[in-house]
Amino acid sequence: MIKKDVHFLLRSSISRKILECLNRYDKEISPKQIAKEIDVARDNVSTRILWLAERDLVKCINPEDRLWRFYKITKKGKKVLREIAELI
Repeated sequence: MIKKDVHFLLRSSISRKILECLNRYDKEISPKQIAKEIDVARDNVSTRILWLAERDLVKCINPEDRLWRFYKITKKGKKVLREIAELI
C-alpha cells in the first residue's frame, strides 16, 4: 500500500508539497495556511487534501467544523515522505 502512495505523490507535486508543508509544521494547520505557504490556490489545496485524507496520509482533526478545518500529517504520511526522500 505504501508503494501506491509513494507513486501517487511522485506524480502529484502539489500533493507532495502539501504533505511536506504539514510535516514541516508538525502541527495542525488549515488549507488556507497551506495554500499561502506553498503558493497554490486554496481550492487546489482543499481538493488534494481530501485525496490525501482518503489515503490516510493526513487527518482532519475537526471534521464536524464546516468552515475552519485543520489537518495534520499521519504516521503513514511521514513514512511515505521518508520513502520519497530515499528515491529522490
